[in-house]
Amino acid sequence: MLKLKSIIVCLAILLVITGCSSNGSTSGEAESTMTIAYVGGLSGPTAAFGIPTFEAVEYAIKEVNENGGINGKTVKLVKEDDEGNPFKGQQAIDKFANEEIQYVISGSSSAVALSQVAKVKQNNMIAVSPIASDPKVVSKDPRFFVNLANNNQFGWSSAFYAAKEMGVKEVIAFVRDDTYGTSVLKAFKEKYEKNGGKIVKEYKYPIDAKDFNSYISEGINDYPNAAIFATGYAADSGLIAKQARAIGYDKPIFATNPISNPQYFEISGDASNNTYVSSAYISSETIGDETKNFIEAWKSKFNLEPNVYQVHGYDAVYILKSAIEKADSLDTAKVQKELLKIKDYVGASGVTSFNSDGSSTKPIYIIKWDNGSLKLEKTLEPGSY
Repeated sequence: MLKLKSIIVCLAILLVITGCSSNGSTSGEAESTMTIAYVGGLSGPTAAFGIPTFEAVEYAIKEVNENGGINGKTVKLVKEDDEGNPFKGQQAIDKFANEEIQYVISGSSSAVALSQVAKVKQNNMIAVSPIASDPKVVSKDPRFFVNLANNNQFGWSSAFYAAKEMGVKEVIAFVRDDTYGTSVLKAFKEKYEKNGGKIVKEYKYPIDAKDFNSYISEGINDYPNAAIFATGYAADSGLIAKQARAIGYDKPIFATNPISNPQYFEISGDASNNTYVSSAYISSETIGDETKNFIEAWKSKFNLEPNVYQVHGYDAVYILKSAIEKADSLDTAKVQKELLKIKDYVGASGVTSFNSDGSSTKPIYIIKWDNGSLKLEKTLEPGSY
């Protein structure tokens, strides 16, 4: 009898060991599902793009599952809020690694993403980011891919357009004191000075700044003909525009990709007029049925056009899906090779090609805020600026 009880106990233990996966799923469930994790600013200073990106990722994964999943596996989506904090962004990657999650869509800001890169590589993971545009995020033998143009492209194109297309000779720069702001300024300054322009004043401000009036008054008083270059996000740049226009400033404002976010107009209102943005996306210039179908489906569901973060978030899911299916494996080394092969991928955001460091090459659209709408001024192909 004692022997029989021992056999039963052993069998029970064996069933527990073989019947469950490390994350608590049964082996049958583990074989039929895979997990993709999302990390981004779902609250805090980067929520203006972290939330829209998550909405698009969630939408894409629901769509993927309705159409058979990835290699026949249903995709489970989990999320973590980094609150715009690099330490919390690292913690999220550690948590995913501990749960044996290998694939991540990072909707984190550049500052947070930079803290995640080494963690992703150390844990043999793959991350795709539709947000992190700092050039330092990508590297040799990449495990962190970015399907968005980078800050060099945004800064260079904005500077080229201001100097060459509009003949602007002087600029006052408002520099957000973080990775994004300083990176964009560096690129803008490099190209602007090469094209005969001069940054006559630089005002560096903390990321939580609200009152820019003293900087604006001083800058405009000293350099009344200078344009403004804003390196920040939609919220802070919207306040700069609003406060500048309130004292009669009527010169152009130049800015980069985050200012295409509707939040810029929501904050600045009519003060947004005459703002020129170097952006990775405008719906009128995207190509292919994939683009048109997504835009129409999104508008039908949400009664709004998708913004730059949503189209890139949606594409991040499908780019990852494509690489996994071409690899016919969840082995991250094999998927990495397939991601590096992606050229001229046509998605919701337009055409994406990955470079050997995990960055992507895309056209830049110079768009202008005009009474609450974004209008295309010029398309700058890679290499033209």
